[in-house]
Amino acid sequence: MCKRVHHAALSFWDGVSGRSTNHRSGEHARQMSTAVHELRDDLLIDLRIHARYEVPTPVVAPSLADLL
Repeated sequence: MCKRVHHAALSFWDGVSGRSTNHRSGEHARQMSTAVHELRDDLLIDLRIHARYEVPTPVVAPSLADLL
């Protein structure tokens, strides 16, 4: 069976200036990308992660680098 490719965008954001919400936190993005990786073989689509990293938030860089 041929799987269609789809992309999910995740934001790695640390909440600078109080603009972050829980669903945009670096920790939430890490949890979501880990879940996609663990479920990859059972999914009906080929789900790829588009990691959005905001340059002014360097505190999340180590979390993102660990996932690469």
